[in-house]
Amino acid sequence: MERIGIKLANIPIEAAVHHAHTASFLRGYACDGEPWEKLEITQKHIEAERATYAEQYPGEACAVSVERLELLALHRAVAEVLPRYDAAACHGSAFSLNGKGVLLSGESGAGKSTHARMWRERYGDEVLMINDDKPILRIENGEARLYGSPWMGKHALGTNISAPLFALASVRRAGENALRPLADDELWQALSSCIHLPSGAAEMLSTLRIMDRVRSCGARFFTLECIIAHSAAEAAREAFGI
Repeated sequence: MERIGIKLANIPIEAAVHHAHTASFLRGYACDGEPWEKLEITQKHIEAERATYAEQYPGEACAVSVERLELLALHRAVAEVLPRYDAAACHGSAFSLNGKGVLLSGESGAGKSTHARMWRERYGDEVLMINDDKPILRIENGEARLYGSPWMGKHALGTNISAPLFALASVRRAGENALRPLADDELWQALSSCIHLPSGAAEMLSTLRIMDRVRSCGARFFTLECIIAHSAAEAAREAFGI
């Protein structure tokens, strides 16, 4: 077992892991210093991930590697402790446009990564990917900030940077581009669908507080129905006011 120090959203964590692949995966977030949390991934955690994977992807659980299961288990462990520090693991695509953070939420297959690609293709070097799959959202000094994490999705798109949250969009595929501000109940739904909800009572309460503070942080919130075209990024940028 190897113990690795990492820093996620400015939170130092020590992870005890079994596989060299995991250590390599975390290298871009390595840090020294005293950890605030110590996490140990055991065989029990790995088997629990295999069971969860089997529920989500029937027939594929036997083929998934133990290295991937360890990474999934470690992400789950991290997600459970982040709320202790006003942070939450997210499922979405996050990028920075000229220093302003955008988080795209939505169900799997909704087109989050595809829409982020439209921004990169249309605006080039103005766009810097923070994380294409599992960014971290943290409240710091009254500000909501997006952070990168090692879990960057199948295309491994991301950077170890942060940016203040400027806009959040709940993405859906559609036959034409249409944006409108999210109503309050829709915003709660968008946040709860993209933010990891921990199992611990205290952590769950902290997560709900994070969601409430995001609502009042000054960011802009939209539902975005879009086609796969650069015009979708153009329409969204205009609506966001970036």
